[in-house]
Amino acid sequence: MVGNPNVGKSAIFHALTGIYVEVSNYPGTTVDIASGRMGDLGVYDTPGVYGISAFNEEERVARDMILEADIVVNVVDAAHLDRDLFLTLQLIDMGFPVVVALNLMDEARANGLSIDVERLSAELGVEVIPTVAVKGEGVAELKEAIRRARRGKPTPEVVSRLPADLPPAEGVLWLEDDPETCKRLGRPGPGLREEVYRARRRRADEIAERVVAETAAGASWPARLGRWMLHPVGGLFFLAAFLLAMYQVLGVW
Repeated sequence: MVGNPNVGKSAIFHALTGIYVEVSNYPGTTVDIASGRMGDLGVYDTPGVYGISAFNEEERVARDMILEADIVVNVVDAAHLDRDLFLTLQLIDMGFPVVVALNLMDEARANGLSIDVERLSAELGVEVIPTVAVKGEGVAELKEAIRRARRGKPTPEVVSRLPADLPPAEGVLWLEDDPETCKRLGRPGPGLREEVYRARRRRADEIAERVVAETAAGASWPARLGRWMLHPVGGLFFLAAFLLAMYQVLGVW
């Protein structure tokens, strides 16, 4: 299981594995790793990371665990899809069979966001399951989807640069100048990390723009108020009202 920090990954993990969970340090580190079982499958919860090119201990542990995985469950925050899709695309670029758990759907709805799940799945080329893990919503569907996990659609600008003599996962890490990968291969990275990141970031933003829509339906009052304050006309109204109130309070009017 892989995801950014604070996306509800632990809740998904416990929903999949139940109460029988082991926690231990990853060998040679102080990073805690939880492990459990979902039927005949072993499930491992990696540290929360924004990417898996190893530039800190958490990323290093996540990278090493992912490289040993048969299937990757990527947990994303539905309310911050544009941010989380960067990691999703990195996993897909690396050629892993991926299932996306689109978690915290209740918070997305409260923020007035509607997500076209079918289109998101088509854009990524993998199954996307909407979930609210703390309430158990979508967990049964996620369990079924895990056994159907498939490889997705990689970023064209990335896959076109992969060296032919390396597996996709190792090739992506080399493209991103992952220090330990370059050392193990005995060849320096190509210096394309920023270019790869920009291409992936651009694709993530484009996908999010196509599948996420703002809607008043289900939005909380704070979300609706915030949207009005950012509106060109509504914002001017709130600014005028605020200035009038300040003048009244200060006795300047």
